[in-house]
Amino acid sequence: MFHGKLPKLTTIYCVVFGWKFGVVKLMSLCDNIFAVALQGKIRAICEDLRKTMGMDFNSKDMYTQGTNLLEGGQYERAVESLTLSADAGNVDAQYTLGNLYAQGLSVAQNLPLAVKYYTLSAKQGHGDAQYWLGYMCQHGYGIDKDLQVAREWYQASADNGNKLAYYQLGQIYEFGWGIDVDLERAVRNYEISADGDLAEGQYAYGRVLAKGIGVAKNEKKAFEFFLRSAKQGHGYAQQEVGNMYWYGIGTDKDEKQAEKWLKK
Repeated sequence: MFHGKLPKLTTIYCVVFGWKFGVVKLMSLCDNIFAVALQGKIRAICEDLRKTMGMDFNSKDMYTQGTNLLEGGQYERAVESLTLSADAGNVDAQYTLGNLYAQGLSVAQNLPLAVKYYTLSAKQGHGDAQYWLGYMCQHGYGIDKDLQVAREWYQASADNGNKLAYYQLGQIYEFGWGIDVDLERAVRNYEISADGDLAEGQYAYGRVLAKGIGVAKNEKKAFEFFLRSAKQGHGYAQQEVGNMYWYGIGTDKDEKQAEKWLKK
């Protein structure tokens, strides 16, 4: 491993030959020098020179390199590659770093950094990043708790097709978290989530159907959604299915089926 300051010529070599012919190739040829070049002021010098000389930087290649390094257990180098890619604007690298920092995977857990990278990715339209940013805002993880902002990010995520975001919106509108209760909107969001085959959404939609919350009571339909959720392993749904079989609610009475589901 090279220690100390890099000579100016070496720094220029990293920039010129690295970005001109591909950073990934350089890392295989000049691994130790490049690792140092990514740190502190040396990395900043490389970035400035690269911009000044108008060289292209393939953030997608660096993202791929980072994920491959993660899979290979080379966590420090993986995070360096992903960070470089994310800072260059790669939406997937930003989302991946958000996950790593949020969960403390391969790096020390750092919730503010997780929020930073989720935000960068979310603003570029990444649906999953939008969901997790909403979640962080809802619970005050790494950022001030703000239910209105959380709802806005959940909605953005739902608009991008995230079924878990629809479920969270259903919760928000049913229970009035930071907003007036709106049962019709809650039911609509639960239904979309359920139709997207999300177990949580199927259970929630079955629950409002069974009780007639914001929608006409329909025990037969409720049973159907509870059963779909139960088959995916949702514990509360399994209990509901067992009880409905036992008492013959929304389905024919069947004690054997009841016992089967109640034992799960």
